[in-house]
Amino acid sequence: MSEDHKPSNTHELKRIQSANHIVEDNRVDGTLALSRALGDFRFKDQIGKEPNEQAVTCNPDIKVFDRN
Repeated sequence: MSEDHKPSNTHELKRIQSANHIVEDNRVDGTLALSRALGDFRFKDQIGKEPNEQAVTCNPDIKVFDRN
């Protein structure tokens, strides 16, 4: 029920690129191997963009499943 948030995932890649960062060797700016994290403020440098629009975000994906 969980999903790894890798920089090369289509949705993650689009967000990273729209925040003026790149994915190189499956890493944000060639250094960070994930695209969701607390801290890592050098990847959250886009003034005027919301936290979920930064190259690296701490916003989770939330899925709701009905139980029987």
